[in-house]
Amino acid sequence: MGFTISLSECGQFVLCRVNDAITLALMQQAAIEASAFGDACHTQRFLFDVRGTRNVESVFRNYQFAHEELRTLGVNRAASFAVLIDADDRSQDFLETAVRNAGFDIRLFTDADRSFSWVDLTDADNLRAHVRPETKAVWIETPTNPLLKLVD
Repeated sequence: MGFTISLSECGQFVLCRVNDAITLALMQQAAIEASAFGDACHTQRFLFDVRGTRNVESVFRNYQFAHEELRTLGVNRAASFAVLIDADDRSQDFLETAVRNAGFDIRLFTDADRSFSWVDLTDADNLRAHVRPETKAVWIETPTNPLLKLVD
């Protein structure tokens, strides 16, 4: 299949580990299955771990995927995507740009420990517990999407 999908240990996001070269067919299938799994688990947060793989599609095919196919695959525009890549992997750069330009929230990261934290901010102590000395920014969305939780 080329990837595995599971719920994160914290239960807050879908983890999709990709272990084959990234092709259009793999991206399509992973997007469909991860989106359906996220719906079943009531989350629209996704981490795609693509370390050790490369995107082998052309710039044009990445553009087509982002601007034409993501919408038809049922991927929610309100979803958040983090993609964990190898530090020397530049094969994902254009895909990130194309997906962002198509209106989806996606970010590339190279360090799993420093990349991101999804935190339930309905309790301020949760934020305090996750802020580290290397934290550069805190992004707060209220009401949250898609569950419409309010952060005060």
